[in-house]
Amino acid sequence: MRLVWLGLVLLFIACAPVTQPQTDTTPEVSTMKLSSPAFQHNGKIPAKYTCQREDINPPLVA
Repeated sequence: MRLVWLGLVLLFIACAPVTQPQTDTTPEVSTMKLSSPAFQHNGKIPAKYTCQREDINPPLVA
């Protein structure tokens, strides 16, 4: 009976997950500011920059 218990204990120890030290995995956050001289902030996009008209790209400033 002792051998059975010993075998179960050894099996439990062998199958126990190995824990690794916790490391900070928070990604670094960066921001980007993008604007356009073609229209005001929160303003309407001129029709020529939409698929309703010329469908061209407005000038952008990063």
